[in-house]
Amino acid sequence: MEQIIDRNIGVHFGDMDAPFPFAGVASMFDGNLVANNPNFGAYKAGTNAYIGTEFAAGKIFSRAIYYGWNDRGILDDGSAGTVYIYGKNGVPENGTDGVLIGQASFTEPSPLAYGSPLTINSMDTVNAYTHIWAYVTTAAATGICGAELEMYEFTIAVEQHVSPAAIFIGAGQSNMVGAAPVPDQSIYASRARVAMFALDGTVKPAADPIMDATGSLWPQFNNAAIGCGTMLPFANSIVGQFKNFDALIVNSSKGSTSIDLWAKGSELYDGMIARTKAALYSAPYGSFIAGMVWQQGESDTFTEVSSGAWVDKFHALVANVRGDLNIPELPVVFVGLGPYDAFSPGWPQLRFSQQFMRLPANCLYVKSFDLANDASPDWLVTNSVLTIGERVSKAMLQLLPEIV
Repeated sequence: MEQIIDRNIGVHFGDMDAPFPFAGVASMFDGNLVANNPNFGAYKAGTNAYIGTEFAAGKIFSRAIYYGWNDRGILDDGSAGTVYIYGKNGVPENGTDGVLIGQASFTEPSPLAYGSPLTINSMDTVNAYTHIWAYVTTAAATGICGAELEMYEFTIAVEQHVSPAAIFIGAGQSNMVGAAPVPDQSIYASRARVAMFALDGTVKPAADPIMDATGSLWPQFNNAAIGCGTMLPFANSIVGQFKNFDALIVNSSKGSTSIDLWAKGSELYDGMIARTKAALYSAPYGSFIAGMVWQQGESDTFTEVSSGAWVDKFHALVANVRGDLNIPELPVVFVGLGPYDAFSPGWPQLRFSQQFMRLPANCLYVKSFDLANDASPDWLVTNSVLTIGERVSKAMLQLLPEIV
């Protein structure tokens, strides 16, 4: 399987020592590079500084280390500042014309000393950028004397003996898409063993939001709102129990969809099956489809008639998926409705039916009605989503004893 590693991409890029010959942020990328470092450019404007470089191919950055110079006494008053790391695929027009992928604050402690390193760990670990730069602000009256920045990138190390993956399908509506605010990805201790089959058709390191639609090949799964959903917390939890397999997430979900829209032959159903087969084809040798997680039902509660029909339609969905994937006993875990009874007339009825219905074989129910939701009101908050991930993991492990 793919493994995430940190690797220093080279020397410090950007040395802010005077003189500062560049005019404007874009000048860092136009070939007017600092004399003592031919690879990188820098620009200073008042108390702000910019350090940047570009690459022929995009890189995924994991962390940055900022060093501030105060050997000329400029920051001898313990002035505070902030380092913002931006990325973009193209030359920026100004210092914030890009995607903010990390930031951290600092205080320079004393004059005549090399500034203490400031590590910025919370970086975008999904998207690659050809242009990367730091925007450094300080409250010091005369600004920054000098600064350096080290960038580290996520690389994919493919070993000679690649671990096969247990592939998990995720499907449903908005809570499965991911509607909660994205947490710091460092909470996922086993994330290096989790990959995702992205909507652009590639296997990449798993990170929220799983349903990022950049370059999507399956537009039926593009969602306006994306965030933290069930699948990454689930996969991070369950993969820690595997000895011989890593985990590969295939999330094919769409917000505000009734179960009728997932009927066999529909655009959503066919897309889910196609994505699952494509992920299996793209996965390392020995990988297999291990299970499915279903989280849906909110859009079937608008009437008591639709909520009353949900159970039979869910049974049909499970049977169809197992038949089309040729896995008659495919493990299935489904997450029941959350706590908001007043959302629509059929909510209490469907929540009760999900909890006490006759389950398909090799299928388990996980409750969520005891967890907190936000003001939407059918979306669950981040801590609730993380709890559901743990619950789904425990349920799925009951159905997968032979691979643990």
